[in-house]
Amino acid sequence: MRTIVVHRTLKAPIEEVFDFYVDSAKLAQLPGVRSVTRIREGRTAPDDVGTLRKIDLGAIWLQEEIVGLQRPSRFDYRIRDARPKFHHEAGTIAFQTVPEGTEVTWTSAFTLGRPVLDRLAAPLGAKAFDLVLWAIERKLTAEHTRATTP
Repeated sequence: MRTIVVHRTLKAPIEEVFDFYVDSAKLAQLPGVRSVTRIREGRTAPDDVGTLRKIDLGAIWLQEEIVGLQRPSRFDYRIRDARPKFHHEAGTIAFQTVPEGTEVTWTSAFTLGRPVLDRLAAPLGAKAFDLVLWAIERKLTAEHTRATTP
């Protein structure tokens, strides 16, 4: 089992960062994401606990289930199916307000079934998580710029 932990501070308010990741339609706007399709809606809202969504990245896709939400501080998920196949134990994205904006800590535990593959996949996964957070920050910064530009 490998655990990836990525820390990044985004220059955006906690509610906006949290909502961007949780909202399937917004997540689908990120570079490299072909589509995000809800297979099953959540218990009380479309993107709530119980939501199962397919995140299509082209050659790679993930079926992610939202297993816990504490708005706006925590998002818990499990990858239920994927291409390529792997076993996902648990994932958590924690959000905390800091003077610079929002500190995000993304943790994910997984195994591909072979130690050598796990060792190779861990740094790639960490880089992918960091790129997702970077892209979210860019999208939110662009939205703020458009909202304040006459």
